[in-house]
Amino acid sequence: YQVAFQASPFVGAFRDPKDSCTIKDEEGEKNNKTPPFFIADDIKKDDAYAKALALVIKNLEMVLSKDGQPQTEIFSSTEMKESLAIIADRTKVKTLFIIYGNGEIVSAGKSFTQQVVSGTASAAASGGLVAVTMAKKSFIDSGIGVIDLEKGELIWSNTGRMTDIRLKKKSFYNKQWPKNFLYHLPTHEEANNYKAVKSINEVE
Repeated sequence: YQVAFQASPFVGAFRDPKDSCTIKDEEGEKNNKTPPFFIADDIKKDDAYAKALALVIKNLEMVLSKDGQPQTEIFSSTEMKESLAIIADRTKVKTLFIIYGNGEIVSAGKSFTQQVVSGTASAAASGGLVAVTMAKKSFIDSGIGVIDLEKGELIWSNTGRMTDIRLKKKSFYNKQWPKNFLYHLPTHEEANNYKAVKSINEVE
């Protein structure tokens, strides 16, 4: 694959937009907000594109969740098709690679607070949403999807949880996380072969 662009457009876009959460800002002020908790400035400028991205991320989470809805049902909806078409038009790419996630960090200090972290590394693997709590173990839940924008199909996905880890360490994002979640990521050639086989089966 050749990476055409990389973006961290939202924090918490995979969460139910109706769920209000108490969030602390950088000054420590508590605010009740509904997802997404953060939208990148360049995304804000294009409302249709922002809504399309948020819908696709949320729908991917619905497909990959434990009690997820059937992929064909979600990806064949008119709203989903229109959203994928908008993303294809704005990005000029054929394949979209999405990562979303949610995690908790066990603080080493005595102060336990809930906060939003929007750094590039955490945004890439956790969706930027990291809560510091009194949980016994740190964990991160991740969901990944590779979507063919031309056909509107999910061609590869993976999801899972990593526990008792150091989410603030750079090595986690450079080594541990990719090793656990991207080990079966198909090559570009394999993805094309999959689409070719599927097309033959559909014809038959």
